[in-house]
Amino acid sequence: MLLPIGIDYRNVQSSEPFDVLIRTMAAGLTQHCASLLDCYVTLDKAHGHQRYGSTYEVHIHLSVIGFSIVASRSSEPNDEGLRGAIRDAFDSAGRQLEDWTKKTRHVAKYGRSDLDDLS
Repeated sequence: MLLPIGIDYRNVQSSEPFDVLIRTMAAGLTQHCASLLDCYVTLDKAHGHQRYGSTYEVHIHLSVIGFSIVASRSSEPNDEGLRGAIRDAFDSAGRQLEDWTKKTRHVAKYGRSDLDDLS
C-alpha cells in the first residue's frame, strides 16, 4: 500500500531531491507500523542572520489508527542544513512509531497499557 504523503514548503523553494528524500524516508516508516495512514511534512526556513545563515525546521505529522505522532527538528546554521533536519526528524518519528507499536502490542497481549514490565 502506498503511503499518502503531503509536503509543504514554507519560505523554502521546493526541490525534487528533498521530495525524493522525504518520500524514501516516509516509505521506510511503514516497516515499523503497518497501520500508518498518512504522513504530512512541513519544511520551514526561519529568518536568520546573513552572516551565519538560517535555521531550518522540519515538522512531521503521522496518523495511525486512533493516534497521531508529531516530530519536529531544527537545524543550526552551521549544521548539515535542511537535509540533516529532515533525517533527524524522521529518525525521531521512527522511534516514536516503534514505541507506539510496542505499547499497542503490549496492550493487545496483556490487556493493560503500562510498559514497566517490558524491561
